[in-house]
Amino acid sequence: MAKIVLIADTHYGVRNDNVNYHTYFAKFFDNVFFPYLKKNKIDKVVHLGDVVDRRKYINFLTAHNLRKTFLQPLEDMGMEMDIIVGNHDTFFKNTNQINAIDEVVRRYKNINFYKDPEEVDLFGVPTLYLPWICKENHKQSMDMIKLSESRLCIGHLEIEGFTMQPGQLSKEGLSPSIFKKFEKTLSGHFHHRSDSNGIYYLGCPYQMNWSDYGFVKGFHLLDTDTLELTFIENPYSVYTKFVVDGTDHFKNAVSKASVKDHYVRVVVKEKVDVEEFDDFIGQIESFSPYEVKIVDETMIYQESSSDVDVENIENTKEIIDKYIGLIETDVDLDKLKTKIHDIYYKAMNAE
Repeated sequence: MAKIVLIADTHYGVRNDNVNYHTYFAKFFDNVFFPYLKKNKIDKVVHLGDVVDRRKYINFLTAHNLRKTFLQPLEDMGMEMDIIVGNHDTFFKNTNQINAIDEVVRRYKNINFYKDPEEVDLFGVPTLYLPWICKENHKQSMDMIKLSESRLCIGHLEIEGFTMQPGQLSKEGLSPSIFKKFEKTLSGHFHHRSDSNGIYYLGCPYQMNWSDYGFVKGFHLLDTDTLELTFIENPYSVYTKFVVDGTDHFKNAVSKASVKDHYVRVVVKEKVDVEEFDDFIGQIESFSPYEVKIVDETMIYQESSSDVDVENIENTKEIIDKYIGLIETDVDLDKLKTKIHDIYYKAMNAE
């Protein structure tokens, strides 16, 4: 039996190359990922795409941190890694031929990278590697899926019906039915873990925006004998939320571990004593968070609107969908809704 660690969507350079995230990533790799590889005598690492975040360029600090915290330790261990190119790794949208992996990772002899679909022998398991499917390689990818006799498919895929982010399923992409022939299909791309009918989205190893808050992150171990997946949790977070709701709970909720080097949101649902609240915020700030944002939901309700039926107020997405539904156009409205939802999601999760 060989033991393979699967990791996806590391997105070095996320949030405009924010150095706070570099620190957070390093904590995961130094204290969780590499100790696990060594302790469990892992045979190989497979990266399922989106090593970097920016498609157009990588800055020197991000390149340095990618090398220092991830690539160099792998080389020092003598650990072989396969990288399957993801959509964020490619410069153009219609071809994978110019990509960050080719340009930045080429020097590492222990790393194999795949920008075109290819069948490989993964310690005795016939496996189809599927990099990001674009215009140039679409026919080749579809042909290889159809003809493949592999047991396992590993790729960076957009498949219809899976969770893109909480509350939003992908409405575009490949049909799940074309992967029924494989015992398991494992994919990067969507950052939240989900699975259905033998298809597994492995998710990202750490939090990268507020939609990740409250969700467990990590990586996976693959047993080549059974194809069983084991999830290894990343215990570190970078987001903390406190809710001020009229109870005294918030007063004792602050700890150094949950605040230091975290982005903090304080959601005020009910007004509290001003001095108590100021002391509470002061306690948070004493533990050196990256940032504290206060969201005062009590401001939503004005005295003049006390007769409004709050339960029936439409949420933003409902308003967007209703407005788009009234547009007279030949444009595919479902695609337009998906695009606007994506913009809204990115805006809501901006730091």
